[in-house]
Amino acid sequence: MKDILFMVLLGMIGGSISCFWTRIIRPGMIFSFVCKWLTKRDNSKIIATGTGSVLSKFLCCVFCLSPWIIFLLEFWYVITYHPSFWCAVIGVLGALGAGNLVAEIVYALRGRI
Repeated sequence: MKDILFMVLLGMIGGSISCFWTRIIRPGMIFSFVCKWLTKRDNSKIIATGTGSVLSKFLCCVFCLSPWIIFLLEFWYVITYHPSFWCAVIGVLGALGAGNLVAEIVYALRGRI
């Protein structure tokens, strides 16, 4: 049970990291150069093919980024602490739900991330 709770906590941390990342790359923030690079890359793709860059959409979307961050954190936890199989499965599913809940709450409170 302790492993499941820790994994859910890691999911909440992963959701928070993805929300934080999508905010600090906005114009006027600390990593605004990433936003400028993504905008330039996105605009070059729009002119060439009519669709936006997949990388730009991925790095700017809180709902796209959070599952991958959560999977990386959970992978690290499973390798380091070796929980039982069923605890790991339940923990990963709970972490994905908790991370998505954090992203949804932040998205609702901010309006648009």
